[in-house]
Amino acid sequence: MAASKKRDLWSLTPFETWVEEEGLPVVTGQYIYDVRDVELAPWKRTGCSGAVLDVEADPLPDARISRGSTTAYLCDIPPKGSFKAEKHLYEEVIYVVKGMGAAAIWNEGGKKHTFEWQEGSLFAPPLNAWHEIYNGQASETARLLVYTNAPSVIELYRSRDFIYNNPHTFAERFSGDEADYFNPKGKKLEARFLETNFVPDLKRAQLDTWSQRGPGANMMYLLADNSLMAHVSEFPVGSYKKAHSHHIQARSGGGGTALIYILSSKGYDLQWPPDEPEKREKIPWKDGTFCTAGHGYHQHFNTGPVPARYLAFRTGNPRYSGAMGTRYKLTGGEQIEFENEDPQVRAEFIEELKKEGIPFAGVG
Repeated sequence: MAASKKRDLWSLTPFETWVEEEGLPVVTGQYIYDVRDVELAPWKRTGCSGAVLDVEADPLPDARISRGSTTAYLCDIPPKGSFKAEKHLYEEVIYVVKGMGAAAIWNEGGKKHTFEWQEGSLFAPPLNAWHEIYNGQASETARLLVYTNAPSVIELYRSRDFIYNNPHTFAERFSGDEADYFNPKGKKLEARFLETNFVPDLKRAQLDTWSQRGPGANMMYLLADNSLMAHVSEFPVGSYKKAHSHHIQARSGGGGTALIYILSSKGYDLQWPPDEPEKREKIPWKDGTFCTAGHGYHQHFNTGPVPARYLAFRTGNPRYSGAMGTRYKLTGGEQIEFENEDPQVRAEFIEELKKEGIPFAGVG
């Protein structure tokens, strides 16, 4: 990427420079209470409006953007408009916050694969394949939440031409000849692991029972053979999850902390650094909240009247995670068993439930 002559190369990273050249605002914070309320700015290159979401627990002093490996952005596709066709060497996982429409995916000179999406859909364009995303509504914008490893790719290559105009086709990921590449059924590898490229509605998607982290259910989505992936978890009314952490995986090149989007109910998270529970922070959430998992332990609490369901964006496709993928396949990371947690954690949760008139459901 050619650096602007007006840029101080000692002050901005290549990704920060890219963001400024794209004209995108940056929203910074440990959490965004409702992504539907975020104001976006015109994003001329794409024909949409957009904003980068620098959701980070410990922002770097004086940094324009703190997340250096993976990040997220919002984009609004105008009525009857589209996110203009592009291909690139970074991965993306896309969740539809609101709206409905269609997408077309193809390799250079190949046939187009199309599918329709709606609010709650999740999909991932194949690496370096052409894709164009259309808003099917005549009077409303469609809002997409996109998780990407663009920061690390732009940092590495620093060349727009190489990133956006590279002729290589990753045929092992998407040859263009697949008849059912975006078949919503996907391929069930085993319990809780679904290989797919399109989920029609995460809010109603079938999950598998999973008790290793407390009562509830879970599904891991391995998308477009990417390193980036997503999972959805749900837990009952009046319940909470075991405290868990991914700080050990991060040591093996985890690509940044996970980002969490709340799909239903309301509640709060507790977050604290490893071995420092006295520094617990409380983060409120509801459907539409987008927050970081933090750099240490985090724990989810449902104080709402319906089961809490959330979407987690993260790196770590277990096919390519080696020993770490095997070590944490059942639990998803280091965790604190209920019997070993600080008793104050449960006591505080029960008090919060009393305020809502909801009985404590227990932990098993």
